[in-house]
Amino acid sequence: VCVPYRLMHGEVLYRDVLHLWGPFASHLNALLFRIVPFEPIQTLFLAGAANILLCGLLLDRAARRFLEDRNRMLLQGLFLFGVAFPGALGRQGGIWTPYAFDYAYGMTWSLCALVAALSASEKPGPLRWTLLGLAIAGSLLTKVDAFAGPLLAAAVLVASGGGFRPVSWVL
Repeated sequence: VCVPYRLMHGEVLYRDVLHLWGPFASHLNALLFRIVPFEPIQTLFLAGAANILLCGLLLDRAARRFLEDRNRMLLQGLFLFGVAFPGALGRQGGIWTPYAFDYAYGMTWSLCALVAALSASEKPGPLRWTLLGLAIAGSLLTKVDAFAGPLLAAAVLVASGGGFRPVSWVL
């Protein structure tokens, strides 16, 4: 909460404010603090909820290509209880907490890159390649160390031409 709040009050990231990750999450949260008429912590919880919804939709969009309906539902359940709301399983944290936004936004950008890579492999075109590039750039501007895997997967999808078939088994 402190970093975006300090940015909102005129301090500069990396000069006045020590921060270990990319600038995207801090600047986006500072912008949200300015435009959303709630307290900063409430704003972050709302942003986290919107991010979970977006991640779920992107994950489902990508999974349609590889998984049957039953397996997609299992994947969504694993996402919700394993990543988004681990407290339901007795674990701390989750991507909806105000302290995990570099990770949460990075995951969203990586899922955007995966969906854009799938789209570009199905129907190549300049707009799809541009969206893929923007999604990769967004991921690199957040928490890059956690998302090298999904970005590599997006690159493999594009390079392979997307010749994958749905998986018909349950883990």
